[in-house]
Amino acid sequence: MFRDLVETIAGYPGLLLFCAVSGLIFPLPEDFPLIYAGVRIAEGTWTWAPTLLVAIVGVLIRDFLAYGIGWVLGHRILHAGWVRRLVGESKVDWAEHLVQSHGASAILLGRFLIGFRAPIFIVAGATRVSVREFAFWDLIGVLIVVPGVIALGFAFGDPIADTFFWIMARAREFVAGTAVITFLWIWWKMRRTPDPARSE
Repeated sequence: MFRDLVETIAGYPGLLLFCAVSGLIFPLPEDFPLIYAGVRIAEGTWTWAPTLLVAIVGVLIRDFLAYGIGWVLGHRILHAGWVRRLVGESKVDWAEHLVQSHGASAILLGRFLIGFRAPIFIVAGATRVSVREFAFWDLIGVLIVVPGVIALGFAFGDPIADTFFWIMARAREFVAGTAVITFLWIWWKMRRTPDPARSE
């Protein structure tokens, strides 16, 4: 059912949307929609040129969204408790170390690290890496990785696509479960916090 829904409504606009929100709004890296795009090319449903164009634009949108979040919110977002819990403290710390150690070139390194891309791009914005440097290194990485991942989907086909849809179907359950756990945790913390009015 989930696969039928995606294949019905997706198309090129769906590929653009999936790539633009992956790792930020949607808790999966862009590798999954890119692999699916390769499968569609292998099936003859899509063709190489528009698929590559749409995928590259979508990934760049996501990267600049992450960079913009970091630029606007600055170091506050790197040290916000909810961000560190959501992304993972080790990921945030490692991303910050990578950018501080390698400067703008860390953006290219981040392109090859699944799960670290968005944190590195947010750190790049927060540490005020220039837009020109960010665009330069990010574009190089995108032009290498995006065609390569699509080619994987094209070469290996349905087995990878089936795994993709299996994970996608369970991502909904993961998001719902995370929301419930977060709500219960906040409720529990509020119950444990003493009320100043009652202590007087």
